[in-house]
Amino acid sequence: MNRSVLLIGGGGHARVVLDGLLAMGRFCLGVTAREAPDLTDLAYIGDDEAAFRRFPHGTEAALGLGGTPRQGASGTALRRRVYDQYVERGFHFPPVVGRGVIMAPDVVLEDGAQVIAGAILQPNVRIGRNAMINTGARVDHDTVVGSHAMVAPGAILCGGVEIGVGAYIGAGATVLQGVRIGADAVVAAGAVATADLPDGGYVSRR
Repeated sequence: MNRSVLLIGGGGHARVVLDGLLAMGRFCLGVTAREAPDLTDLAYIGDDEAAFRRFPHGTEAALGLGGTPRQGASGTALRRRVYDQYVERGFHFPPVVGRGVIMAPDVVLEDGAQVIAGAILQPNVRIGRNAMINTGARVDHDTVVGSHAMVAPGAILCGGVEIGVGAYIGAGATVLQGVRIGADAVVAAGAVATADLPDGGYVSRR
């Protein structure tokens, strides 16, 4: 296996992803971003087009773009757009697992899934393509997190939950057992989702 990975994005989340890659024994080819990032230990490749010109089909990459609470599901749309752009150019995204993650042996991580430091994933959990389980989040048994979804730091997904494609679960939010959150829906920071939420729906903190 080629252990070298291109890091896409140069902000705070990129540093988190870089730490996870290093913990996995991977090495960075460099970082691509619109402007030279504050990651002085890595070579700055340039923007996306520079990466497409420089690296061959099959190059492995890791997405270092996060999302803010104000962006909600629109933040997941940006990650999805960039991810799809690189996949179309032949890049491959291995899963990234950070330090101190507790993960059952049968957990499935699809291409580009990111599980950040301190998260807990229980048995029979599936994390979709380019989905993110952020710092210290907890995902209980028999839960499916759809592609491009984001589960923010400290969120709790109780057993048998389904998170739709591109959905955003805010920091410290809770989705109760058996609840389905639709595609591109948002559960705000600190909110509790007690019933199914339709595609594009929103649950606020009360």
